[in-house]
Amino acid sequence: MKKTLLPLASVILAGSAQAAITYVDADPTNTTLADGSALTVTTSGTNAPADGTTWHIRTSHGNVGPDIYCVAPAASAPEIRTTISGLAAGNYNLYAYYWVGGGAAPTGNNRWDIRAGLVSGALTDYEWDDAPVADNADIDPDILVDDGGARYLHQINLGVVTVDGAGLAHVYIDDFSGNDNRTWYDGVGYELVPEPSSTALLGLGGLTLMIRRRR
Repeated sequence: MKKTLLPLASVILAGSAQAAITYVDADPTNTTLADGSALTVTTSGTNAPADGTTWHIRTSHGNVGPDIYCVAPAASAPEIRTTISGLAAGNYNLYAYYWVGGGAAPTGNNRWDIRAGLVSGALTDYEWDDAPVADNADIDPDILVDDGGARYLHQINLGVVTVDGAGLAHVYIDDFSGNDNRTWYDGVGYELVPEPSSTALLGLGGLTLMIRRRR
């Protein structure tokens, strides 16, 4: 019986295989305050201002620009939102990407942290070991995930959202309020959750029927 069922199960799994994650860099064209209003950032200097009351765009690090959104330690910057547009209606897994310093097992002030979520005001805290290092085997196109061994890009799976005809999805980001470590936010990702194909559905129905007959 097992020899009969396993090939059929393989067909069903193949019909519902997931697509690659598409990376979207956070930049001034898609990133605003959480309510959608304009976000004022600083850009001068290497590091985020020590008062930590706003976000700073730091160049020469991160993806696409390359640039990142960062805040200083002990910051209390506002919650921000990155919008993904142009999506077809459907269900999507959404991801957030942030950098952690200090190598594979950071200590002290290299244990960078972030808050992220799909609903404004209801974000989850993430530290370096709460989300895996991003893997280009899952991402299209390939992005920078290892900054010379000094920093690694981590990937947060935020869950599934349903996108309607407007084609928009939102990811909300914040630093830890009063955190001891900096926050480096780079971008977001999306992955279509495919509907089961008609072949897979037929296979599932056949599998159910076979199980019932063998009982």
